[in-house]
Amino acid sequence: MPMRLALPLLLLAMLLAACGPGSDMGSGQPQVDATPEELVAHGMLVQASVAHTGALPEAIAARYGVQRERHGFMLVVRVASPDPGAQAPTPAKVTASVRDLRGVQQSIALANVDAGTAMEYVGTFQIQPPDTLTLEVEVTTAEGLVAPLRFSREVMPAQP
Repeated sequence: MPMRLALPLLLLAMLLAACGPGSDMGSGQPQVDATPEELVAHGMLVQASVAHTGALPEAIAARYGVQRERHGFMLVVRVASPDPGAQAPTPAKVTASVRDLRGVQQSIALANVDAGTAMEYVGTFQIQPPDTLTLEVEVTTAEGLVAPLRFSREVMPAQP
């Protein structure tokens, strides 16, 4: 499977699994677009996506070491080679922050999670929907080259 599809398919699987039995956070979940943003720079493919932690199946939450919370959200940043046949890139320094519509900014502490063919960096943050989030991710290579990725996501409140 091409690496470009790995993260979107993983997040889609997480969200679909959360809709079925086994999600004990209640029927009304905040909605956020989990489509990853991508950037190819400095020999890296950077993908970043946001998911609601309350919608994660227990196994996925445990794999990433996150707590499932009603107002919790998870940022996943995947750093891989843009060449599907290449080995995983060397670890990079990844920093991230999120800003809400009021202008309140939160730094997101990221932990490295072994993903085999890529490096994944995962962090959580809290927000109260509805909101529009602006996420800023910076990936710095060992050589000091910076790949900035900025994107927005609408977070809608739970539907009854």
